[in-house]
Amino acid sequence: FPRALGARHAGADALAAFGLANVLTSVSGHVALWGLGAGVDTASSQAYGAKNLDVVGATAVRAFAVLVVLACAPGAVIWNNAEGILSRLGQTPTTSAMAGQFARIRSPGLFAQAATCVCLKTMMAMKKSARVGTLSVIT
Repeated sequence: FPRALGARHAGADALAAFGLANVLTSVSGHVALWGLGAGVDTASSQAYGAKNLDVVGATAVRAFAVLVVLACAPGAVIWNNAEGILSRLGQTPTTSAMAGQFARIRSPGLFAQAATCVCLKTMMAMKKSARVGTLSVIT
């Protein structure tokens, strides 16, 4: 929300770029990441209920690897090429450039979000909701 206020004061092009980049990064990265990460809930909960902590750990590691390969890497490629993609889709050069810059800046955070996704879902499966709340506030 504070970033949106800053974009509003920077002008119409900046506000358009901010909105466009938010949609682009959400659809091409965050949705895929959290959607693919949803499987951790089920697998980890079942393993934890069966008192099989090795499987809980293996599920977390495998889930992180899957998220990096199937969500983060393609998302980062799209985000780092957002300016060209948006230009080809008919956006103005100024808006495309600003949206591309915003997406590139956010790109490293997608990989950190993969770790956050796996940690949050694994801890919820292990009934550590107080820690999940603390981690959510920190991140």
